[in-house]
Amino acid sequence: MINNPIQFNDDNVLLCPLCGDSYTHVDDVHVGGRPVEDGEWKNVHVNAAGRVDELVSAGEMARPHGISPRRHFISLLGDCEICAGRFALHFCQHKGNTIVSVSKLAWVNVP
Repeated sequence: MINNPIQFNDDNVLLCPLCGDSYTHVDDVHVGGRPVEDGEWKNVHVNAAGRVDELVSAGEMARPHGISPRRHFISLLGDCEICAGRFALHFCQHKGNTIVSVSKLAWVNVP
């Protein structure tokens, strides 16, 4: 997890949480919902082309790391044109609080 808060420039343009530049793109959305507190996750992914996949496996979701949301989360996946880094902006509900965090994503080779 990255400790940098989500930052914007004076024109309200999202800055890359990895390098601080403004050439970012947010393309995918991952939503993990729980009908009841601590219940089973209902995972949904919407990709940049607008395709919606429901009931996605937990392993395919960009879930917040180091945070145990008791209810639901929304993760916005993005990348930066300048540093080529991939990141996720997370919003998760836990015990009446909304926790915001940022994590760095990495491509992993699948054997």
